[in-house]
Amino acid sequence: GTVITFGLALGGVTNFLLTVNGRYDIKDSALPLFNDSQWLTKTMLLVCIASAAMWVGYGMNLGNTIYKRMVNIPVYRKIYSSTINENRLMLIVVFAYLIKFYLYSIGLWGRILDDKYFEAGVGFKAGSQIRVLGDLSYLSFFLVSIFKFRYNNAKYNTIFIISLSLELFFGFIYGARSTFIFPFLIAFVAYYYVNRKVKLSYLLIIVAAVLIAFTVVLDYKNYTLDKSFVKGESALDAISNFKNYSNRYAASRNGFELGQTLNRTFNSMTFVQETAMAIKRVDDENLGTFKDPGILAAMVRVPIDAFVPKFIQGENEFPWGLWFKDEVLNYQLGLKYSISFSPVGFLYMGGGVFLVILGFIIYGIALKMTYNFLLTQNIFSLLTYMVLLSIVYNLDSVVSGFLVMLIRYIIIFPIIFWLIFDPQVFRKLSN
Repeated sequence: GTVITFGLALGGVTNFLLTVNGRYDIKDSALPLFNDSQWLTKTMLLVCIASAAMWVGYGMNLGNTIYKRMVNIPVYRKIYSSTINENRLMLIVVFAYLIKFYLYSIGLWGRILDDKYFEAGVGFKAGSQIRVLGDLSYLSFFLVSIFKFRYNNAKYNTIFIISLSLELFFGFIYGARSTFIFPFLIAFVAYYYVNRKVKLSYLLIIVAAVLIAFTVVLDYKNYTLDKSFVKGESALDAISNFKNYSNRYAASRNGFELGQTLNRTFNSMTFVQETAMAIKRVDDENLGTFKDPGILAAMVRVPIDAFVPKFIQGENEFPWGLWFKDEVLNYQLGLKYSISFSPVGFLYMGGGVFLVILGFIIYGIALKMTYNFLLTQNIFSLLTYMVLLSIVYNLDSVVSGFLVMLIRYIIIFPIIFWLIFDPQVFRKLSN
């Protein structure tokens, strides 16, 4: 995980190509190619410092200590000694996908999000209140995958295929590459959990999924940003129209080229140019005064935000990616989409090198603590591992948001899983 974070997410590989080769031609980039060796060199230095701090945090015993103290709390001991009823699981699977189909049908899923719900208010509010349940399918798919690999019978094989097909369908129309890749990662972890070994064919499937996500799925995302895209149209119409758009787009770039595809993939998986621009924005006086929207304050108030959601505080989530695109990159095209600027850029803009080191030490501690949840054979501990994996496998640009979700996933979510998946929960509470 740390190697992937350094080489891809933090941009070690791409930054090396940029600084050593002098120019790494990344086509189809959302940004003009940034190729200033001074700032790219400083970016590489900060990436190395962040990676070293991450290893320091991982090597500390604090992650193990936090895990041991948590699982010894009486309520969590009770949770981690529970089991999952298969009939209850099947009901949850059906419920999870009905929620997704409902959100899709009212235009509240992925990039077909209909602007009229923002204007009407009531319809959007009713749908948005249950949008969080859309992610329940990830957990139910994970449990289905475990039963499939554990029993390998016709019943669970069929349910697995149906669930995987639905996950890929919804992942595609969501328009985000991660939602298309994540089901394969879920199945891979489930296979490893049951068999305690790695299968090469599954790794190759994940590689293929990554290539599809950074070509076809990325093209779909670009299509939804095109002026020809109509918000609120059905997903099937959107896919049909995308096929025509994609054919024209492929013809304009002379079909499929492996080198170009790899360039686009590397560029989409890294934040080198964005990080360098963030550092330059802070350090280069020629760009004027850096206007900090409160990055350090967001880090400090993490414990409050973790237990008291923003809507209860009477506040909205700050649009960090949109702010970075408009204010830091000065990339104002009138498009309402965000651009990630890497955890290194976020922390550096909030508190310089010191905050970068501190933030990545905490990240290393989180990685070590997460790994402990995988070592046990208890299913509820494994569910906790999976939700933690969804945020620690690739550190989010907005580190304060990552820390908020980390606290929630460790403390609150195991209790929610227990209430959902254990049919004997109320009897155990009464005892």
